[in-house]
Amino acid sequence: MIKRIAVVLFSLIIVVSAFACSASKSPGEYIGDEEVIENTTGNSTERKIIIKARYDIETDNLDTTVEAFTKKVSELGGYIEYSSIRKDNADFIFRVPVEELDVFVNFTKNSGRVTYQSQQGKDVTIEYYDTQAELNALRVQEERLLELLNQAQTLDEILKLEEQLGTIRTRIEKLTTRLNELNNLVSFATIEVSLEEVDSVETGFGALLKKTFKSSINAIITLAKYAIVVLVWLLPFLLPVVVIIVVVILIRKKKSQK
Repeated sequence: MIKRIAVVLFSLIIVVSAFACSASKSPGEYIGDEEVIENTTGNSTERKIIIKARYDIETDNLDTTVEAFTKKVSELGGYIEYSSIRKDNADFIFRVPVEELDVFVNFTKNSGRVTYQSQQGKDVTIEYYDTQAELNALRVQEERLLELLNQAQTLDEILKLEEQLGTIRTRIEKLTTRLNELNNLVSFATIEVSLEEVDSVETGFGALLKKTFKSSINAIITLAKYAIVVLVWLLPFLLPVVVIIVVVILIRKKKSQK
């Protein structure tokens, strides 16, 4: 009986000691474990944003402004993706490094009178890193298939492995192309610039009246041109009708004379 009591007491002492040790463990030890988990599961990836902007600008001298834009883009390390230059206006799509975007925007706003401006960003972070992860996984599979191909002994095994390898390489090529495209879109902002040459870029009520009057004159001229074109188009249809009317008039005139 005494032995049993001693065993029970000894067991209780062990349990209490273990509980006391766990209770006396400093909070800092648990905090350290939580920090490790947070660091390994937290999102520390860089965000990938595609920036696009548009500016409509009126200028006094189109040629000078176009030359200035071309020079500025080259200085900032960008390039011209698209250009269309006409007599009185021009359209451009510029690609500028994102780190130089503010400099280029300030230059654009000082190049003439801005009549319209917009800027937007598209977050492609998830697509970018998903594509990158899938690409890395496929490359690992490619290496394993190459190892198996080197060890293959029968023609059937070789053909099956080469077929799988071809499928994986096609997918790798597509993902690599898309990843390069995303890198380019993220690294270089896309800025559409539309330039229009006007007599004056001055603002105010007088300038508005002058611009409105000029627009109405241009509209009348355009309408007259279209009216002439329609008349010429209808001429082959109207000519027989005119001939018939003339014949009818002549017949009636002869009858009235009789």
